[in-house]
Amino acid sequence: TSHMARKLFLAIALLALAIGVRSRPGSKPEDYPPRASTMCGPVEGLWDRPGLAAFLGIPFAEAPVGELRWMPPANSSCWPFNITFQATKQPLACPQLSSKTSDGQSEDCLYLNVFTTAPATQAQNLPVLVWIYGGGSVDGSTTGYGDIQNIVSSLNGQVVLVALNYRLNSFGYLALHELSLRDPRGVSGNYGVLDIQKALMWVQSNIVFFGGDPGRVTVFGQSSGGTQILALLASPGSRGLFHGAISLSGSPNMSMPLSVMEVQGRQLVVGVGCDKATNVLECMYAKTWQELRDATPQHWAYEGDFDVDTQTPNPVPFPGLVIADGVTVLPLEDSLLRGLVDVPVIIATMQCEGDAGDAEMARWNASNFTAFVKHQFRNWPARVATLINEQYQALADTRADFAYYNLDSDTCVTCGNARLAVLAAQGFSSPVYLAVNTHWPAKKIYPNGVSNAPKEYPYHTWDSTCAFQTWARAGEQEDGKPYQPEPSDETYGVTLRTLWFALASTGKLPEPIQPVNAVQGFPYVYNTVLLDVLPTTVTNYKTATCNTLYDVGLDERFWWVN
Repeated sequence: TSHMARKLFLAIALLALAIGVRSRPGSKPEDYPPRASTMCGPVEGLWDRPGLAAFLGIPFAEAPVGELRWMPPANSSCWPFNITFQATKQPLACPQLSSKTSDGQSEDCLYLNVFTTAPATQAQNLPVLVWIYGGGSVDGSTTGYGDIQNIVSSLNGQVVLVALNYRLNSFGYLALHELSLRDPRGVSGNYGVLDIQKALMWVQSNIVFFGGDPGRVTVFGQSSGGTQILALLASPGSRGLFHGAISLSGSPNMSMPLSVMEVQGRQLVVGVGCDKATNVLECMYAKTWQELRDATPQHWAYEGDFDVDTQTPNPVPFPGLVIADGVTVLPLEDSLLRGLVDVPVIIATMQCEGDAGDAEMARWNASNFTAFVKHQFRNWPARVATLINEQYQALADTRADFAYYNLDSDTCVTCGNARLAVLAAQGFSSPVYLAVNTHWPAKKIYPNGVSNAPKEYPYHTWDSTCAFQTWARAGEQEDGKPYQPEPSDETYGVTLRTLWFALASTGKLPEPIQPVNAVQGFPYVYNTVLLDVLPTTVTNYKTATCNTLYDVGLDERFWWVN
C-alpha cells in the first residue's frame, strides 16, 4: 500500500541520513555538497560556512497561483523520485508592498530554508527553531533580517533553523464574501496563517532528516511575525504542530471579525476596477499579481502619528489583516484563556518600540512632553491628559523623548501583550513568560546616516539584531561605519539566544527567571522578565501605568494590529 511504501521510504531515508553523509576517506565534509532526504525525495544544498549546511528553497505547498490564489495552501507535488532536488537558491519573496518592481518577487513563493549542522556532524534530535519574519503583514522575506542562520553557529550547532515564506498583504489576508462562498472553510482571509501551518506540517514530516526533533519545534517571530505567533496560538489547526512559541513585539489586537474585513476587502475590488464586473471573482482572478499588489489600499500599511489615532476617543478601526474569522483564527483573548494551544510561551516587547531617531523629539524637555500629551488628547476629557502626564512625569523630567517612547510602547504594545500573557497564564498548564527588552544600545545608532538623528533606546527589531548578530542592519555609528557592538550588546544577544534555546530544548526558562503567574496574588500581581545583559524578574512592571491607560479608555482599540 502507499502507507507501507511511505513507511519503507522513511526507514530507508533515516538509514541514508545515518550513513550517507559521511565524508569519504581523507576528505572534509565541505568537499562535497550536503545532502538530506525528505518525504518527496533527496535534496542537495550548499555549505553556508564550514560545518553549517543550508538547504534553500524547498517547496512546502503548491504555488498559490491561478485557481489556488486566495485559497488554503495545497499539498506540494513531489519532484520525480529519481531526481535530487537542488536546494541551493533563496526563494523569491512573496509580493511586497515595499517595492513596485517585480524583481525578486513572485506569487509562487511558498518555500522554506533549513540550516543545520547535522549533515556534517550526524547529530540527531536537535531542537528546532522555526522563524517567521515581520513586515507589517505586507512585507517580509526569508532574507529580510539578514543572516539569521548565525544563530545556529552561535548555539554551537545544537539547533536546526527553519525559515519560511508566507503570503502577505491582499494575497495572504484578503477577505470577501464571494471568496468565503468558494473556500472549503466557509470563510476567507488568513491564508498567510494557513501557509505557516502548512510549513509546520512539512517540518513535522521532514525535519528528522535534517537532524531535528519533530517533538521539540518552537516557532518564533518578530513584529508581524510575532503577530503570526499569537494567531497560531488562537488557531485550532496549530495543535500538535509546535511545542513552544516566542512572540517578539507582536501586535496584541486581533479582534477584527470576518464581516468587517469583508467590507474592508471591497476597497481592493474597487482599486483594481472589478467592482462593476458581472463576476467579481472572475475579474479578480484575471488580474496579475502586480496589478493586485499595486492596488492595495495604502492605509492597509499605514503607520500614523503616535502609531494610533488618539485624537478621538473612538478611532476608525485599522484594517486587521490577521482577523478572527471564527474558523482558522478564533478570538485571541478567549483562546489564550481557554488554553487552546497550550505550549510554553514567551511574549516579549521592547521598552521603546517606536524609537526611530527623531531629531526634534531629542530636543524635548519635560514641558514639551506635557504639551504634547495635552494636544494629543485634547478631544478627550481633561483628566485623561492629566493622568497620563502624572504617570510619565518622572521619566519626562530626565529624558522627555524617553518618556514619549515609553508612552507610545505602553499604549500600543506593552500593556496589551501583558494582558495577553496574564490571560494565557490562567489558561495554560505550560509556563508563560512575559518579557520587556530594556537593554539600551551601547552607542548611538544612526539608521539613516550620521547626518540624521540617532536611536538611543531599546527599539523595534533591536532584540533580533542582537540575537542574530546582524549588526550592520542596525545602521551606522558616530564615525559613519556600520555599527560595531560593544561587549554589553554582545552579551545581551547571548542572553536572548540562551533563553530561546532553553525554551526550545527544555520547555522552560532557567531559574531564577519566573513565569508570569509564579507570584502570590496573581492575576492582579504578575511577573515580568526584564531582558538586559542579565535578565531579572520583577513584579508588577508598569501595572499601575497600564491600569491607568486602560481606565481612561486607551484599551485594545489602540493596540497595534498587524
